[in-house]
Amino acid sequence: MVVIAAAVACWVAGFDTIYALQDEAFDLEHGLRSAPAAMGAPAAIRVARAMHLVAIVAFASFGLAAGYGPVLLGAILVAALLLAWEHRLVRPGDYSRLDAAFFPLNGVISAVIMAGALAEVAW
Repeated sequence: MVVIAAAVACWVAGFDTIYALQDEAFDLEHGLRSAPAAMGAPAAIRVARAMHLVAIVAFASFGLAAGYGPVLLGAILVAALLLAWEHRLVRPGDYSRLDAAFFPLNGVISAVIMAGALAEVAW
């Protein structure tokens, strides 16, 4: 349970950091300590990437430890590719595709992982 909780926490922390990029100027102006305000957009993006990498490793570790097979691991691979795409959509200073990176992709990622887990249980 701890591993899956860590996976979800890292996934959420990564995408929340990406979403916070658009508020960097506001956060700086008002003394808020978001990751982008505290370390700058490029470093915040690197932290989000690292969090997403840890999330994928934790999801896979959970799947293997729980005895899930190739269907879930394939779903996690698809989720990893979607996260990589999410990170390609957002660049420091260019947040024009932030909503596309944040909203639909994270919904699809959660559905892919859930579908993989359910398919494993059903088989």
